Amino acid sequence: MMLTPDELKAALQRYPAKKRSLNTKHLASVALIIRVHEDRGLEILMIERSHREGDPWSGHMAFPGGKKEKNDYDSADTATREVFEEIGLHLRPHQQLGRLSDLITRHHDNKSLMKITPWVYFLEEHHSYRFTLNHEAQSIIWLPLNHLIPEHRKTMQWPLLKRWGLKLNVSLPHYLFENRKIWGLSLMILDELNHLMRCHGYQRLKFSNKIKRLFS
Repeated sequence: MMLTPDELKAALQRYPAKKRSLNTKHLASVALIIRVHEDRGLEILMIERSHREGDPWSGHMAFPGGKKEKNDYDSADTATREVFEEIGLHLRPHQQLGRLSDLITRHHDNKSLMKITPWVYFLEEHHSYRFTLNHEAQSIIWLPLNHLIPEHRKTMQWPLLKRWGLKLNVSLPHYLFENRKIWGLSLMILDELNHLMRCHGYQRLKFSNKIKRLFS
């Protein structure tokens, strides 16, 4: 069931998001930016990451965001700063609807962990917005939330291990939209957002269910 922006805000404000106490070496935030499209309903902004040598997520679909810097006041401050740096959009405090649960993942150095906090924002339709992409993003895609249904969920083979003469693939789910795959951490975040909308924010999506959906 698709919520109105006001219903989504109320659901996020009551949602018992998991705030992980684990002290990781790295902290990061991402922004889930939502708008209402006249025909497609609620849409969420995603970026297609630029193709860069040495970037393990080069060309992947993601939410704008990045690592916390020492001058950031909190994780929400990190999200708004990163959004401006990556796509040139000024997010205002009144546009913030709430947050989802923290995620723990590995850092790009493969030696340490990173905690990611997703923050949700809403763009009012009566304003015009201009986007200026930096070197980290090559395009912006507006994904209709009503596209995220079981019939559109596909599976793909991903190389989990390829060294010492061994090769191990795992089957991972993804959504395909405009020939772009949405998977991994971005998919986990979207799954939690979908769960929040279905239960109107009254019940947290358990971590075990996140993992189950990530491999189903």
